[in-house]
Amino acid sequence: MKEVIIMSLFSKKQEVLIEGMKCEGCERHMEEALGKIDGVKSVKASHTDNNAIVKSKKGISEEDARKAVESCNKKFLGIKEI
Repeated sequence: MKEVIIMSLFSKKQEVLIEGMKCEGCERHMEEALGKIDGVKSVKASHTDNNAIVKSKKGISEEDARKAVESCNKKFLGIKEI
């Protein structure tokens, strides 16, 4: 139980809003692109929810998220903490 509490103190969870993902292949490409950002621990993209949930050590910047999304030829709509 202590590990979970300690881990949550040192991680950020953010939602990246994305337009244009149409399939599971798009999700995989997005997860790979966002996963390359420094400090990212995990990414789960959803074409049905038009987002990706990113867990990282300190959080990712809007600029890094935008570059990753646009590298997949998708439209970056924003990022927010969750």
